[in-house]
Amino acid sequence: MAKLISNEPPAQIMEPVMSKKDFEKMEKEVINKMDKVTSTIYKMENDLSNIRDENKNIKDINNKSSENLEKVKRQLDTSEQLLAKYDNKLAEYNNKIPEIVPVPNYKEQDEWKENFFKG
Repeated sequence: MAKLISNEPPAQIMEPVMSKKDFEKMEKEVINKMDKVTSTIYKMENDLSNIRDENKNIKDINNKSSENLEKVKRQLDTSEQLLAKYDNKLAEYNNKIPEIVPVPNYKEQDEWKENFFKG
């Protein structure tokens, strides 16, 4: 293997140099980006807060609706029981009432006979 022999000392590594103008420009860009990120984070927090509030309101509405539905179901059950009770009572009374036989209408029969014989 070949040895590299160099009589020259290695070049010194220089730190990168930035002009004040470039630095201020970069600083301004970084600050603007940080402001945008901060603003976006605040907007997201606000949106999340609104979503939580809406979710809470929806849960409250859902709970109230469920309560109202239960009340309606109870009232419907009560009404159905009451209707069944009255239906049974009505059937009882209908069974107690004698069947009404229609009374013949002699006047209509007489008119029919007269018209038949006249015609």
